[in-house]
Amino acid sequence: MKFSIRYSSIKEMLKLCEKLKNETVKKSEIERILNHKDYQFEFLRYKDRISKEEFIYYFLNIPNLLKDDIKNKDLKIHHKYYKDLLDNLNFYEEKSSELKKLTPDLFKKQISIALKGLPNDTILPDLNFIFTIGIGQSFGYVYENGMHFDYLQLAKEMKFEDFCAIISHEVHHVGTNLIYEKMNLNSIPLEALFYLYFSGEGLAVKYCNNAEGVLSKSIYSGPKNIGLDNFTWKYLNNDFYNTMKEFKKTISDIRNNKINSIDELEKHIMIYWMNPYTDDQNKGDIPKLKHSRLYSFGNDIWGIIHDCFGKDMVYKILKNPIKFPCIFNEALEQLGHEEFKI
Repeated sequence: MKFSIRYSSIKEMLKLCEKLKNETVKKSEIERILNHKDYQFEFLRYKDRISKEEFIYYFLNIPNLLKDDIKNKDLKIHHKYYKDLLDNLNFYEEKSSELKKLTPDLFKKQISIALKGLPNDTILPDLNFIFTIGIGQSFGYVYENGMHFDYLQLAKEMKFEDFCAIISHEVHHVGTNLIYEKMNLNSIPLEALFYLYFSGEGLAVKYCNNAEGVLSKSIYSGPKNIGLDNFTWKYLNNDFYNTMKEFKKTISDIRNNKINSIDELEKHIMIYWMNPYTDDQNKGDIPKLKHSRLYSFGNDIWGIIHDCFGKDMVYKILKNPIKFPCIFNEALEQLGHEEFKI
């Protein structure tokens, strides 16, 4: 397996932001940077969520835009980072020198951590680690054989050690995607598919962020919840019992045909399980939650299978998720939490 580390567009974008702060930037100047292959990668991933024209208009008007002026959700959520960039250009320019710490040896170590939490026969494809001054709200994501990280959020909010855990987290997604690609997801019973939704993020935080949940315990000694937002993780763990209640209700709705199609299930996943808002927020607010319940609850329900039966059983069930309830219930019996059986 080969991999590349790419961040060459950042220096150019910082220079353009400095010009934007002090004088007029031409449309052709931002267009030239957005033609960089790393930005082309970003637009391919975000697809219709952010068009190139939308971003160009946004970028040229950043100095005069208020949050409420921005209609695009991704741009609105990410706007505070661009505003901070323009207000503190020296900070971000100085921080850019730390990109030199992103050495091949560092990535090799994080790849090995990800592989430790994947099936032993996993063979990863060639990988691209891409850093840009991002166009949208995501800090890190996997798309095809690339992993993207937003430099603004990295520089402003992330300790270097925490970021290392995020590298392995994203590599872990590449490994689990190899498993999903071999499965005919359209033929899986709806209930089994529901359990599968929790596995990607749940297992990534379990194996790579050393996550500690309510039921599932951290695997490794040392720091827990590395690279996870402290406020979000505490909030979601504190809401575990309400989340479990909704989990069991969703299973009941599937079994009773109240949810009887993939479209209905996906709608429910989006509304509840991927909801980024706390209970005291309105939908027009900037979301407070950096992770969804697919992360925290996924860590708990898939994590206890590892805790009780080991990694091999986790992936045996992942490949045949129809068996999830049986093994999950056995794990709950071992842990003395029969009240959560499904």
